[in-house]
Amino acid sequence: LQNSDAMELDLYKTEAFPDLTRSSGVPTFSLEDSLPSYPVPKLSDTLDLYLSSTRPFLTDSEFAATRDLARQFELGIGRELQARLEQRAAEQRNWLAEWWRHYAYLTNRTALHPLLNMAGVGPYHHQYWPARDGSATERAAMMCRYYAVVWKSLREQTFPVDKNAAGKYMSMEQFRRYFSSCQLPGRQADTLASHFRPRSEGASPRHFLVLIRGRMFSLDLLDEAEQPYTVAQYYRQLDRLVKTVESSADSSEMGDASFSAGSAAGLYGLPRPDWFEARRHLGSLSPVNQRNLDLVEQAIFVLSLLLDERGCSNKRLLELALTGDIQSVVPDKSCNLMVTGDGVWLNNCGHTPMDGMTIALMTYYVEGQIYKTQVRLLAIVDVKMYSLDCASCV
Repeated sequence: LQNSDAMELDLYKTEAFPDLTRSSGVPTFSLEDSLPSYPVPKLSDTLDLYLSSTRPFLTDSEFAATRDLARQFELGIGRELQARLEQRAAEQRNWLAEWWRHYAYLTNRTALHPLLNMAGVGPYHHQYWPARDGSATERAAMMCRYYAVVWKSLREQTFPVDKNAAGKYMSMEQFRRYFSSCQLPGRQADTLASHFRPRSEGASPRHFLVLIRGRMFSLDLLDEAEQPYTVAQYYRQLDRLVKTVESSADSSEMGDASFSAGSAAGLYGLPRPDWFEARRHLGSLSPVNQRNLDLVEQAIFVLSLLLDERGCSNKRLLELALTGDIQSVVPDKSCNLMVTGDGVWLNNCGHTPMDGMTIALMTYYVEGQIYKTQVRLLAIVDVKMYSLDCASCV
């Protein structure tokens, strides 16, 4: 970590960010069965909301006609349909979730990138990490460490359970799908595969993917004991990959770490039926192909180093996140992290496994780790430099 990444911080106190390694006493996923089910709104409320949403777009006569139709619906077939919804709600934990995921997301037949995924620019460069040329690998190593800590907190269920403004606990179910989730293409409809498990429920994948100029690599995010590596260890691995790609070295030098070329990565941007056929064909050609497809599917997240992007405007940053090079993102994956050559962070996340607030909360906890790192750096004062007599060293 370089001193130029340490800044004076005065917007937050360290205590504002909880320690993810210590349990609050409420395991992360322990309250799901006790939370109330999603209610079916009253038919009258649904129609009132519908009418209020149409009012700005209709003339007075058009709105009057629409209001009459809504009244007819309420007194007619609407009653039967409302009763069916209420019956479904009485039989299922959540009457809407399955329909919403299937019809809003999984039956989409267009490419996920850029039409369905969520994308944005990380907040970190505004306060902690101003753009600095050549900082991508260094900051990527730090981010690997931060995300490993978050992963482990979810795995051990020490990640805090979210609350609303009234202090009531919220569902954490979507956090199960933040890591190691993948939207698998289908001919008529996709499926959502989620491989993350809390420790009490079994094993979880430990690897993540790295994309550099169309080359794809797999690295372990945690060791065999599921402990995060040090920032220096992440840095050495990432730096090795960058130097290999920049020197155009043959992928065989990387052994099992390198498993995909840019031409294959681009297939993820096909319309879903085409990608379904291509993926199935690739898997049938070779067991190695199928192994690599499985590695992508199960990876914790994707880290993309955009080494050639520097000095980007806000518009360009958002373009990179949402509509950038398809070889720099795996749209099927739940979490794609991207960093430019000067250390600015972007993300591209699947909308099928989670909503935007899940990403916002995750960003908050990552920001907390970055903040605490900066505070520790600023606490190192009065550093004395000592010279070594190298001639007397053995």
